[in-house]
Amino acid sequence: MPTLKRIGKNLKQKLQLEPKPLKGWLDGYDGMLFQGWAESEEPVKLALSINGDQVQTLSASLHRKDLEEAGIKDGRVAFQYKLSVNDIFEKYGQTPVIDFQEVETGRPLPNTPLSLETPDVQFSIDKLTGDMLAGWIVDKNNPTIALTLSVFIDGEQAFELTADGERSDLASLGLSNLHHGFQVNLGAFTQGKPFYHIAVVCDYNKRYELVAEKEMATFHGKVKALTDLQSYLKTQHYADTRIEANRVVKSILPGLIDQCRRSGEVPESIPLKTADYALEDSIAVVVPIYKGVEETINCLKSVLTSKNTQPLHLIAINDASPDPDMQDALMVLNQTYAFTLLVNETNLGFVGTVNRGMAHCPKHDCVLLNSDTVVPDGWLDALHKTALSERTIGTVTPLSNNATICSYPNFCLDNDLPNGLDVNQMAGLCGRLTDAPVDMPTAHGFCVYIKRSVLDEVGLFDEQKWGKGYAEENDFSLRASRLGWRHVVTNKTFVQHLGSVSFAEDTEGFIAKNLEKLNGLYPDYPVMVEEFIRTDPIRPLRKSLGKALLLGDLPIVLDKRKKVKKQSILFVSLSIGGGTKVATDALADGLREEGQAVFMLSAPKKGVWQLSSQVTNAIAEFTIEKEKQEFIAFLKQLGIWHVHFHHTMEFDQGVWNLPNLLGCGYDVTLHDYFTVCPRANYLTFNDNYCDTPDEASCNQCLAALGSHPSSVLAVDDIGDDIASWRAYHQSKLAKARKVFTPSQDTKNRILSYLSLTNLEVRYHPEKKQTVRVKQHQQRDGVLTIGFLGAIGPHKGIEVIKRLAKHISDNSLPVRLVVIGFTSDDDALNQFECLTLTGKYKHAELPALLKKHPLDLVFLTSIWPETFSYTYSEAVSLGLPVASLSLGAVPERMVSNNASLVVSSNEPGEQLKQIEAFLKQLPSETVVQTGTTYSSLKKTYYRF
Repeated sequence: MPTLKRIGKNLKQKLQLEPKPLKGWLDGYDGMLFQGWAESEEPVKLALSINGDQVQTLSASLHRKDLEEAGIKDGRVAFQYKLSVNDIFEKYGQTPVIDFQEVETGRPLPNTPLSLETPDVQFSIDKLTGDMLAGWIVDKNNPTIALTLSVFIDGEQAFELTADGERSDLASLGLSNLHHGFQVNLGAFTQGKPFYHIAVVCDYNKRYELVAEKEMATFHGKVKALTDLQSYLKTQHYADTRIEANRVVKSILPGLIDQCRRSGEVPESIPLKTADYALEDSIAVVVPIYKGVEETINCLKSVLTSKNTQPLHLIAINDASPDPDMQDALMVLNQTYAFTLLVNETNLGFVGTVNRGMAHCPKHDCVLLNSDTVVPDGWLDALHKTALSERTIGTVTPLSNNATICSYPNFCLDNDLPNGLDVNQMAGLCGRLTDAPVDMPTAHGFCVYIKRSVLDEVGLFDEQKWGKGYAEENDFSLRASRLGWRHVVTNKTFVQHLGSVSFAEDTEGFIAKNLEKLNGLYPDYPVMVEEFIRTDPIRPLRKSLGKALLLGDLPIVLDKRKKVKKQSILFVSLSIGGGTKVATDALADGLREEGQAVFMLSAPKKGVWQLSSQVTNAIAEFTIEKEKQEFIAFLKQLGIWHVHFHHTMEFDQGVWNLPNLLGCGYDVTLHDYFTVCPRANYLTFNDNYCDTPDEASCNQCLAALGSHPSSVLAVDDIGDDIASWRAYHQSKLAKARKVFTPSQDTKNRILSYLSLTNLEVRYHPEKKQTVRVKQHQQRDGVLTIGFLGAIGPHKGIEVIKRLAKHISDNSLPVRLVVIGFTSDDDALNQFECLTLTGKYKHAELPALLKKHPLDLVFLTSIWPETFSYTYSEAVSLGLPVASLSLGAVPERMVSNNASLVVSSNEPGEQLKQIEAFLKQLPSETVVQTGTTYSSLKKTYYRF
């Protein structure tokens, strides 16, 4: 920050001819900001000129408390103007002259004109402890200005500090102005932290780093460490072991603590360094082997055939594998490829085995690699380069599909590789990424690069403490962390982890035991991990990979021969499954066949928007509050030309701005009634269907129950009542190109609340089927009624309960079978007449129906379904279908002669209607289901 120097001292005669100076003062310029004040009857208009060129006109009307306290009007006579030193020098040369004059009279502002000279910044940090920061900084060419420092604590700016304290020793620099020193007590800003990181910078004509980020320990933190040591020794009864130990605990340590407190200093020693030696060029890759012959051979082959510039030395160790073919397979592989093959005579477990491998190569950096992994080309180079990128990095872990906190695409979950991609393709994408590695609490043992210097300082894994395995890499990492080593994850490569090979027996038992031990040794560790998972700092690494994968979808989908200009459509929908997902999947599949890429936007976590693709299952997550511009820019990069809103329940109001920000139109599909009922499906008190209540009833319901539990948007976010809610959504839907409903019934219900001219009925696209429905013979004279899927209150669990109770109370020959599960399985399991199969996969359905033959499927939804894929599934199974008399299902049943609309809510009458229907049902009925569109773009969307 250059200072300002007075010019024209010898121009007394000239000054006498110039206008009388304005009342005010130019207080100074710090390299970025001019500040001062000027007083007159009206707010003063000032012209800022540099070398005679007028740069800006500004008003002296800002408030300053010090001016008000000095009695200068009401203090509203100040001005500020931001202009960087670099911009001034670049445009006006090395000695620019700055003038401030009143616009109307030309009267100059006192302390002007002023000139700048090229900065010559010098500084020194004289003292930096955990509690004190002192030093000086000066621009020798502009010494009248006091430079400002920014002090960062733990990565956040804690305070600014003006270097204006007197330092007589600066006279040795030839300065007459000696007020450039600073001294501050850091304790007021570290918030009692025993340890923290500090950085000190000065942003002037460029950034000067007075203190690069450095870990500090406060005085009280170091004293506390000594008292904690005393507590630990007492729990271990150390003083009771011998006289010398008693003296340490009762005399030496208390005296040391007292002395430190009196002096205000805690002495620290420098740890002993290991002997220097030349590190071998090759990196040792240690693979412990126990089970899984095929997985192990594939792993070793991937290591041996992967292409890297960095040489490697593979050490495979057979830990007394129980697989009889393991050793023979390893020996055959060893005849083809050169690697070190070791065999443990007895099972040592993971810890003992990798320790043997790391000790076998004492002058190598090491990679520990599970035997159920597959590595790509360049993997070792990426890990090695990351490890060497910063001196403090001790271990490096790559991203993987199955590595808890290092997992992609889903954080802390086991994932498959993205569809259609192998590990080399994944790593190829990673190799083009530029993200810096991210710190983690500990390394992840499935694949971890460990510097030899870390092993020398910390030692090997603690076999005595951790037995055959689990928590050993966490313990090692925490021991390394106390010596300043960091553990990072990188997205510069990707290692596939099958996660199918168990290295030890009784996994659950030793995991629980060792985890309890780990948390006991490091009580801060659980909190550390919890905080890491909550903040998810690895998300940017996954996001970069996800963006690369999503961009890679485009050439997979788009037919370059068609030269499609409008290439990508964005679906805004839910992260949960259900009928909405079935519908969006079908639309996306059809659009891709017509040369359109489709990307899905959901918000599975508050404040995080997730962009995904069905082509590769890739996802990229954006913290939308901070990354909206990046997100919009990426959507444009994907070529989004149209937005289709399928649901906005997981989003705040900002999601409706997407079309405007993208400069495109949008459509809306109403999969439920969220736009007119914040609870989405008309369920009110006690999960009862409210039918068509008046506004007062709606407001009473919402006041007590609120909006849908999954809704981010609350009624009071946009107004006071249901009328405001509907008016808000009316405004959004009315601006859509088209609003689709999956049935005429849905359209009619929406129009009873909203006035829309763009509302059109579109049945969801489904494959057309011709199904022969045969009359099922009641077995043993027992009528069997089935219910499909996950059944909660809105799907009619109370209807089923009432049926079951009626059957039980009257000992009727009727059996109920729920092919799936409910929200109250315990209550239903009390009835002998009812069977619950539990959750199932679609492929298991034929076997379940063979085991539990049904006479009819009863759809018991108590709310007006907008479409019902459960109906489609029931028809495709060749079964007669019954439904309650509301919603889209009765509408879809019109052409189905093997269907029944049940008109009663009373269980006995419902059973009578079903029995009568089945008796008159022909032995075979042909039913058609499904709606297809010759072209989604032309006949569904009608673009």
